[in-house]
Amino acid sequence: MRPLALSFPVRAQRQSGASLVAAIFLLLLFGALAAYMLWFGSLQQRSTALDVTGARALQAARAGVEWGMYRLRRDHDCTAASSFALASSSLSDFNVTVACTQFADTNQQGVPVKLYEIVATACNEAACPSAVPGENYAERVVSVLAPCHEAACP
Repeated sequence: MRPLALSFPVRAQRQSGASLVAAIFLLLLFGALAAYMLWFGSLQQRSTALDVTGARALQAARAGVEWGMYRLRRDHDCTAASSFALASSSLSDFNVTVACTQFADTNQQGVPVKLYEIVATACNEAACPSAVPGENYAERVVSVLAPCHEAACP
């Protein structure tokens, strides 16, 4: 009689670890794919947050230009740059620096006209523009040329 150990095929012992190697490979592959998806998702979220912050900075800069136009038209004031924070609004995280300078004197059909340049810089740091911007720094600059007829000009 033959021993019992020789009755099993030898080939089955050689293939016993192939499925384990394939399973480990698939686990590593799916783990890497999941890590990439998490990284990409966080990148998209950060990019969207920076887009929203940039849009809010643009609105703050536009508000600064409107304030500068108001000062020029109503108060006849075009002095050195001034900075302010937009308190108690949805833009309260932003500081705005508004500068008004006389740009040129012209004549339009015999009427003297002064041109003023109003530049508003808005950012989400303590001072605009920031010398050392942070990781989530957003800054927008809006510039306009405002004509002013001689009788109403400063």
